[in-house]
Amino acid sequence: GFSDEDLAMVKTGMESQSINMKMSIASKASTISSWEWLGRGKCNISSELERYNNVTRKDVMRVFNKYIKNRKAVICQVRPKSPFVEKLDSMISMNPNADLILKEDPQYVGLTYNRPEDSFDRNIQPKAASAKAAIVPDYYKETFENGLKIIGTQSSELPKVYMRLKIEGGGLLVDKKLTGLAELTANMMSESTSKYTSEEISVELQKLGSSVSFSAGGDRTTMYIESLTKNIDATLAIAEEKLLRPAFNKDDFKRVKKQTLEGMEASKKNAQYLGFTYLSNQLFGETPFGRVTTEKSIKKIKLSDVQAYYNNYSPSVSSLVVVGDIDRKTLLSKIDFLRNWSSKKVEIPSEFNFPSINETQIYLLDKEGASQSFIVMGHLSDKYDVDGDHFKSQIMNYPLGGGMSGRFFLNLREDKGWTYGAYSFFSASKTNGIFGMTSSVKTEATDSALVEIFKDFNSYTTVGISEKELQFTKDAFIGGEALEYETAYQKLGFLNKILTYDLDKGYLDKQAAILNSITKADIDAIAKAKIHPDKMAIVIVGNKYLIKKKLENLKSSKDGMEYNFRINEIKY
Repeated sequence: GFSDEDLAMVKTGMESQSINMKMSIASKASTISSWEWLGRGKCNISSELERYNNVTRKDVMRVFNKYIKNRKAVICQVRPKSPFVEKLDSMISMNPNADLILKEDPQYVGLTYNRPEDSFDRNIQPKAASAKAAIVPDYYKETFENGLKIIGTQSSELPKVYMRLKIEGGGLLVDKKLTGLAELTANMMSESTSKYTSEEISVELQKLGSSVSFSAGGDRTTMYIESLTKNIDATLAIAEEKLLRPAFNKDDFKRVKKQTLEGMEASKKNAQYLGFTYLSNQLFGETPFGRVTTEKSIKKIKLSDVQAYYNNYSPSVSSLVVVGDIDRKTLLSKIDFLRNWSSKKVEIPSEFNFPSINETQIYLLDKEGASQSFIVMGHLSDKYDVDGDHFKSQIMNYPLGGGMSGRFFLNLREDKGWTYGAYSFFSASKTNGIFGMTSSVKTEATDSALVEIFKDFNSYTTVGISEKELQFTKDAFIGGEALEYETAYQKLGFLNKILTYDLDKGYLDKQAAILNSITKADIDAIAKAKIHPDKMAIVIVGNKYLIKKKLENLKSSKDGMEYNFRINEIKY
């Protein structure tokens, strides 16, 4: 059975989830419409929560005994068919219903289709309404004496508080022989503290309907806190324990290290993970941004390394972003543990020598039995800015691959039917930036898709965009901004950007002015300057036995362009 405490944890979890359902217009609409579909009448989440809160242990056991206990079950096992075996899978013969002939349901016999009459012409696309100005949240700033920077905004729509503590450093502070140490340390931060075991903390968080978690990647470690407003004190007490008093037990370390190695093994089956990991490796080389975490590097890490790395956690290189149902004064009164957090000097490198790419090459990773090829390519680009080359490049990229109206999407999906999506992007930070393009395509179309991608690159950088594409881009940017700061997570991202790049709210006006004044000639010039099809690193994750020879035979296309790319195989 289960205890009353177990039931209370489930109910609190449902309360927290129900609040998240009301975070955005989309989630509200989805919730209301689903109630309508299910014939439940007017949507009333408060009544629904009350209904669940009235459920007792006796109710649950009654339903379990009636519908689940000792009931027969259907177990469905799905396995991919090997492309190298012609013979049918022997598992098929074990299905007792494999040869069952299904008869037509009598209730559908003799039915005819009655076409509905429309009051409007569906062939005419409705005109979009004028975009409304986005409501940018007001915010406050604070800096503690220990160096911790704080930014926050109060929003009382939902009775929850969301917090993100960012600690700069991440993999930038790790020796290349111990790649993966930042991530392993973050995982250990979610384990036992000097007072409580990880199990005790987990149970307490479930009771509160809260979460306190750590993660690390790239140049940072992040602690994320989410809590019901009424439980914020208890949640912050747990956050204090985790941040300032980790136990770093040997047993926890042994288990977490084992889980990390198992996770790495599972990641080898993820084409997107492999693709982006090895693209970063080609673009950033042996710098911390390009290093690949391996089993060898993880096995080398000792508990003493984790303890030593933890000493890099300091308020002097940290920032806290707070969003939700809490005002400035109340927040500051509840985070004395952060005010008293001991500061230390941490030197974080900021300049790196990235390798130069002088020719476009293919890097092929074999994924045995893959039914499609994951293609990701790119080259280095500008560092982050809000009103310079990076921002203007993002505007330029939109008609090419910024969404479902982009040329890549329309060509590879709508026209050719080789993929579910094809996109390009500019991504940047304080230290680096890249331009990239990505798509998962049918295995048999891998070489053809590559040709079409470079055709689009060539057309875009030589002929340029149309006036129609330019206007659509402007409308999309302006219209998309309306919901840019809607959810708590979006507000967290916006405020984090303000703090990270030392911006003021006026940067949005600068961006709007650039967007409104940019011309076709500007976009064409930016495309020529910022997209370099002749200096791309192309990573393809797929079945090499089915695609390698086609890629080797990829010499030229009807447009006269040469595609004689060197192919390099990568073992992982």
